[in-house]
Amino acid sequence: MNTITTTIISLIANLNKSLKNEDALMEILKKRLTKKELKLLKLQSLSTDEAIICKELKLTFIRLQEMKLTLRKKLNSEKLKQEITLP
Repeated sequence: MNTITTTIISLIANLNKSLKNEDALMEILKKRLTKKELKLLKLQSLSTDEAIICKELKLTFIRLQEMKLTLRKKLNSEKLKQEITLP
C-alpha cells in the first residue's frame, strides 16, 4: 500500500526537495485541489482499480483520464511545488 507522499512523488516530474509530512501535505492539498481531485489522489495511493475509482467518483472513464491529467498539472505547478516541499 502506497502513501499519499509516494503517489505525489510519482506524479511530480522534477522534485528537487523533499516533501513536508503527510499531515501538512493534506492541509495544503485540501486548499489547492477540488474534493474529487483529492479523493482521486487518495484512491490512487491505495492502488485502487480504475473501474472502482470511476464508480466511487461517479465518473466516466474518459472524464477520469481528464481528471488525472488535471491533477498531474496542478501538482507540477511551481507554486504548489513550493508549498508542499520543505524549504
